Amino acid sequence: MFNKIRNIIFTFSFAFVSSCGVTEYITNSEDSAPELNADLDLELKSAEDDRVSKIVSWASPSDFINRLPDKEKRKNWQRTNIAYVYNGRTKQNMPMYYQFYENCMANLDRLNIKKVLQSLKIPHLHVHGSSDKSVLIDEAYQIKKWNKATFLHIIKEANHVFGSFHPYNLMSFPKDLKNAIDFTISFLKT
Repeated sequence: MFNKIRNIIFTFSFAFVSSCGVTEYITNSEDSAPELNADLDLELKSAEDDRVSKIVSWASPSDFINRLPDKEKRKNWQRTNIAYVYNGRTKQNMPMYYQFYENCMANLDRLNIKKVLQSLKIPHLHVHGSSDKSVLIDEAYQIKKWNKATFLHIIKEANHVFGSFHPYNLMSFPKDLKNAIDFTISFLKT
């Protein structure tokens, strides 16, 4: 079905790959993961590519530059060239190289979420769980504040991954994830 939808970008913020993005530096939350926020990349990319006709973001931060480590942690990161981000679900320490920080700083203007959202001219759906501990619900409200046309769908009591986990091996989706998927498909069909 998704192959038939043209010129629409659809991503999940809990994807583990992305061309650029930001993760929380260190966290021990059970509801957290070292994500590279693909959906934010697409919000940013939509400002540069007129082939994008709709944006869907799931559980995205409103500003990922402020999630980069503070001065002291950043010094250590630069010195060692690597930092580890703890994934509370998989119990893994995921490597993040200092090059990531350098790329963010070199592209500050392009990575300005507020600026992009304020100028966004295409339909945007933002889905967020009210119990997200990785990206607090306040960030979803900030996204909406910056772009009044953004449709905000809050899933009551949902966590950052909408009740899912990685690797996913069940035959049906958790109710919160199903809610997010169904609402997203409906938005994309309109």
